[in-house]
Amino acid sequence: MKKVFVLVLVLLLWLPCSNSQNMLNMGGAGARAMGMGGAFTAVADDATAVYYNPAGLAQLNRPELSLVGYFSYTSSELGFELGELAVSVPASSSNWELNFASAAVPLKLFGRNLVLGGSTHRLVDGDSSYEYKIDTIVAGAHIWGTMLGEQAGSIYAHSGFAAFEVEDWMLMGLGLSAIKGKVKSENREEFNTDSPSGDDALKLAGEERSFEGFPQLTLGTLFRLKRRWRLGVMIKTRTELDFTMTEFEENWKNGSLVSPREDDIYVGGMHFPSVFAFGFAFRVNDFWTVSVDSHSYHWADCDILDSEGNVVLNAGGNRLMNTKHSNQLHLGVEYLLVGPRQWLIPLRLGIYAYPEPMPTGLQDELMKETGEREWEQRERTYFTWGTGLATKSMVFDLAFEFSSDEESVDKPDDTTISTKSKQLNVYFSSIYKF
Repeated sequence: MKKVFVLVLVLLLWLPCSNSQNMLNMGGAGARAMGMGGAFTAVADDATAVYYNPAGLAQLNRPELSLVGYFSYTSSELGFELGELAVSVPASSSNWELNFASAAVPLKLFGRNLVLGGSTHRLVDGDSSYEYKIDTIVAGAHIWGTMLGEQAGSIYAHSGFAAFEVEDWMLMGLGLSAIKGKVKSENREEFNTDSPSGDDALKLAGEERSFEGFPQLTLGTLFRLKRRWRLGVMIKTRTELDFTMTEFEENWKNGSLVSPREDDIYVGGMHFPSVFAFGFAFRVNDFWTVSVDSHSYHWADCDILDSEGNVVLNAGGNRLMNTKHSNQLHLGVEYLLVGPRQWLIPLRLGIYAYPEPMPTGLQDELMKETGEREWEQRERTYFTWGTGLATKSMVFDLAFEFSSDEESVDKPDDTTISTKSKQLNVYFSSIYKF
């Protein structure tokens, strides 16, 4: 009986791993770009281009204001098996936020287009929540438990940008960003049993992380090759961020305080990764555009620093971090329908592969138990589609992004932990042209 209870307790302890969202998947900006699978480096022809390639902003001929909203829904299921014993626990979470806002103004310099502006972009979405409940009878014992968790916060990039039409066939752009954000999480784990060999347990834990750094440079070039070909290149520099983390934990057993709350505070720094993007776009005719991008996020080059600026953890060489580069391939297509009053109705499809830069929650827990450092980089595939409506002065875009994933690990004690997850993101953009 005690073994059965311990196994269910292990399941509850692994629950946060199944619902932890990977904060290293930095979201893009703009429903049009996301509808095309993020393959926008060589397209980049609206005010959201500051994220993908600021050089493309030099294509604007009228002042533009843009707003982008974002909604996310995630469902997950954690499974646990040992012989004939099997337990499955579902959960779901959702949130919506303003993802991006920008203003761009075109001017003339030496008879050529110069575009200036600014933007705020929610780089990393830290909002998530979960509620797991288990209420079952195992070998005659009643076991029930609840785990509640909530995480809130974001990391933002506040940017100024300039783009210039150097030649008819070459555009160049520069963005200068300050990165700032805070993410706070709180968790409550409580499980009980009527078995005389088991214990009632309560655990309260939480942490708060803050980030601040300046500057991050974004450099972009866009080549208009012949009439229908576009080539885009974008580089974001690695940025050092001031980093503060406060953690606390409090444990109770059978109604008695076992370990009182203690705050653990760390003050130091960390690196935000450099990003390299390369893209081609081909405008087949006045209605069809096909684009392909390669994005590389250099997470393995990011380190944790102490308060003196010395490297204390190397991201690619320490098990506590153990990150890898995320090299992504993005494909997108857009078709334009001409509606009444010459309004344009776009139809978009896209797909991209996202290699996880860090071990998943299950992989990380297994590495802690086995002492292994090596891990297999998992790749998650995202499918996107979208539409919109464009008039002479207004553009409305809508995009959907969907992915599903399954993972399982075999622990040394012959138990199997598995997760299933589905994620749906919705982006909606509005652009006003003066």
